[in-house]
Amino acid sequence: ENYLRAQPLFQEVAYHSNKGPRGKYLLGLLYERITVVQLFKGDIPAALAAANSALNLSTELAISDPRDAQSGVTRIEDYKLVADLESRTGRDHDAILHMEKAFALMPKLVEQSPKDTEVQAMKAYLHTTAGDIASRKQDYQRALKYYETSIGVLSAIASANAKNGGAGQRLGGTHNR
Repeated sequence: ENYLRAQPLFQEVAYHSNKGPRGKYLLGLLYERITVVQLFKGDIPAALAAANSALNLSTELAISDPRDAQSGVTRIEDYKLVADLESRTGRDHDAILHMEKAFALMPKLVEQSPKDTEVQAMKAYLHTTAGDIASRKQDYQRALKYYETSIGVLSAIASANAKNGGAGQRLGGTHNR
């Protein structure tokens, strides 16, 4: 609820920051959090609207500075989020198109930041979401393939750095799907 109340304030901050990258980035993060709040409340259309707002901002940021890996990761995350929500509303075709866009952006991002753990983990997160979407369509064979790919990526991250608790936690969650 606090995120919902803070939305006008963040929009004002973004407006007064001359629509600069930092203000847009913060506003995009707010929209992502509003998406989670709306999803928790069960209001998927409102969650999808917020996720699309975040995607529009992250796309604008990524296009304005293609070398910025953080905006690239955020853009892919937002495509993934929109796809997941579309899948939850039965808009499977749109969900698949958004996932395809996210997957298409990954090679450039990996090339740009090959050792960035967050970039590597995003590959796993994309496969997990694609598995969830396939599972909702009752395409369990395809879902399993996506989950196995995700597990492989997360296992490699966790093996390379045993202190990476996030990878281990995601790995356990993906095993339970």
